[in-house]
Amino acid sequence: MRHDDDSYKLGKIGSHRVTMCCLTCEYESTSVAVDMMRSFPLIKLLILVSSNAGAVPRDV
Repeated sequence: MRHDDDSYKLGKIGSHRVTMCCLTCEYESTSVAVDMMRSFPLIKLLILVSSNAGAVPRDV
């Protein structure tokens, strides 16, 4: 993929083709979403899921 350094996993869920990208802390999710839309222009639905946003510090 031109101008896209993200690493993608491709697969299927039922009859749907699925593309996943695992984010690291150094990338913003919006920039990864934009890169994904450029690399896969036929995407019809983009869902961003984050597990870090809900993490509670241990000292709370």
